[in-house]
Amino acid sequence: MATESGGNRNDEVKTKFAAREGTYTLQVLSEYSRPTRSPYSDAGNFPVTVSFTQLSKQNDTPERLAFSIGRELYVYPFKGIRKAADLTQPTDKRTYKGTFPTCHAFSEVHGKPEESLRLLIGFSAGQIQVIDPFRNENGQLYNHERAVEKSKVTCVAWLPGNNSQFLVAYASGSMYVYCIDSQTSNLPPVYQVFKQGENHIIFTCKTKSTRNPMFRWVIGDGAINQFRFSPCNQYLAVVSQDGFLRVFDFHTMDMVGYMKSYFGGLHCISWSPDGKYLVTGGEDDLITIYSFHENRVICRGRGHRSWVTSISFDPYTTSAIDNSTFEDVSDEESPGNAVTGKSPSARSSTSSRFSIRLDADGSTLPLTTYRVGSVSQDTNICLWDVTSDVLNSHLNRNRTNSHIARNSTLEIDVSHTQPSSVSSSQSNSLQPGINSNSAPNLVSLPSPQPSIGNGTKVKRNFTLGHKDKHSVRSSSALAQCMRNTVELQGKLLGTQYCPRLGDVPLLEPLTCKKLAHSMLTSINFYRDFIVIASQDGVVSSYARPNKQLLAIAPSHDSSDHQLSNHVSSRSRSQTHHLNGYAERAPPPSHMVSRGSAQW
Repeated sequence: MATESGGNRNDEVKTKFAAREGTYTLQVLSEYSRPTRSPYSDAGNFPVTVSFTQLSKQNDTPERLAFSIGRELYVYPFKGIRKAADLTQPTDKRTYKGTFPTCHAFSEVHGKPEESLRLLIGFSAGQIQVIDPFRNENGQLYNHERAVEKSKVTCVAWLPGNNSQFLVAYASGSMYVYCIDSQTSNLPPVYQVFKQGENHIIFTCKTKSTRNPMFRWVIGDGAINQFRFSPCNQYLAVVSQDGFLRVFDFHTMDMVGYMKSYFGGLHCISWSPDGKYLVTGGEDDLITIYSFHENRVICRGRGHRSWVTSISFDPYTTSAIDNSTFEDVSDEESPGNAVTGKSPSARSSTSSRFSIRLDADGSTLPLTTYRVGSVSQDTNICLWDVTSDVLNSHLNRNRTNSHIARNSTLEIDVSHTQPSSVSSSQSNSLQPGINSNSAPNLVSLPSPQPSIGNGTKVKRNFTLGHKDKHSVRSSSALAQCMRNTVELQGKLLGTQYCPRLGDVPLLEPLTCKKLAHSMLTSINFYRDFIVIASQDGVVSSYARPNKQLLAIAPSHDSSDHQLSNHVSSRSRSQTHHLNGYAERAPPPSHMVSRGSAQW
């Protein structure tokens, strides 16, 4: 049972929730919302989404916040929990007509932020926009005629280390790679098959010169709900409405791992800080831990009562401790240590007491705890501790109901497997970006495998807009890809890719609390606080234990706005028309009201 299940039994919204390391507290003065603080009542099908960015590499605290509420998009200077939020001075505010912003992502900062920072936005009608959050400009628009794709944009991201290329996922089950420096046409693109697997096909445009989109990925049978790059930036994890998590080597475009949800679609995903594990959430109300290096489901967690909307590893309480120091760990709670210590609230299989685990060769394994946070449509936050006892449970499991089926074609090369680089005589936090094992040690994987390997090009054409013998041939390949996915779904239950509930450990949450009256849509972890967004349009910060600070009143000193001196001091409001088909020409100057602009 969850340690704080009282939040599940009534409708009282909590402002605090406890974990092993202490109590997290809501910082009321650090909430971000509309400038008028009026709640967002039109929930619809477009959740409130949040993006953060750091303006300097020396600072691990975000300094800019973007969030979308209905048809509105706001960009604010983010002050964390040290200063109160100033809602009267947004860096940028845009209101769209004819479409909704559904997702967005900041680019990486190279050099001066006001010169290199860009914001990528996806819309419900399929368009994509790249804007400069420091300037009052419309930015670049892609797919504005909807010739490439007409379905909703579900996820966007800049390619790691590249501020000129980005990846866009759609509800149609396709992903596209765009380059802001390449030519864009309003005509439907003509594709040819570049690479084909049993459950995915990759197309490239058939043109003499490079044009957008550069690549088209068709994956599985259903909408692509989210994707995430690994900490080493080499692998891409994709979760879809067909219930599959698929992991690709983004450079070779080969699928290197996969798993299946217990039932229903998967909505969210997160990589562990060391790149060894992934956690997913979706319509089965469960969280699922998947081992990337072992290509199997490790465990599941049950605590939510509705679909999981957002999930993330907490890199600041995820930690490892060497077995050699286990004898010195006392029963008293150790402040600031999320691994050791005995807490009265520990009532789940993720006990704070560890047993010594041995590898197959008799060597000791590091005692590791991964902290996971998840939010759901049930308005609750759940925190989970996944310990070494759970991660290594398959090594010494004797219970028949905990047996994990194995596929004989899966081979694991353990000769290069290394323990986490943070294992030491002391407990340490795994910080973001750590890449202790950048590549999975998989020699071979069970089906599905790419039927055409090594990037072999196939001379097939796929034309959007009219049918010919080439488009019929590629349409047949797409249909076969979907049939393979459907056939695979029925074969996975009871295997290591989709074990039954009794075949793997079933975790219970460390804590479970109701934090809002509307569904929670996003969760992000930072060193001093956790940021959670809700569908009523409020972005809240919860200070970590011993980090509660009295928010200082908002300052209007010029130093708070040194990065945007070229921006007008008044709040900028823009209204944009994306009518689903075309971008309207700017109106005459006498039609533009003060403080607004229309497309």
